[in-house]
Amino acid sequence: LKILDRAGEKMLRSRAQGVIKTCQVRNKEGDPNFKSLATSIEREVRSVVGNRWWHQAELCSAVVLSNKAALATRVPIHNVNETNQRRKVKFSDNVEIKEGGR
Repeated sequence: LKILDRAGEKMLRSRAQGVIKTCQVRNKEGDPNFKSLATSIEREVRSVVGNRWWHQAELCSAVVLSNKAALATRVPIHNVNETNQRRKVKFSDNVEIKEGGR
């Protein structure tokens, strides 16, 4: 739907949105042709928007999933304050303090 919005395809977007709503209603009513909501939405929306827009949506979806996977594997960058907290020395019973406080 976002792709259709960005392309200015208001009528096509409206039809696709209507098809999604119809699929939801028929699934809720127990229609056996709409038992799987995801499959029925894919089938019906694809028939409304056509192969060009459907393919574009698949490509965008693949890019988004790829970016999410890349973000999930990155090493987190620590907050500066958190890093400074780790550097502070904790005194314990076995640490000797020299004269002069150092």
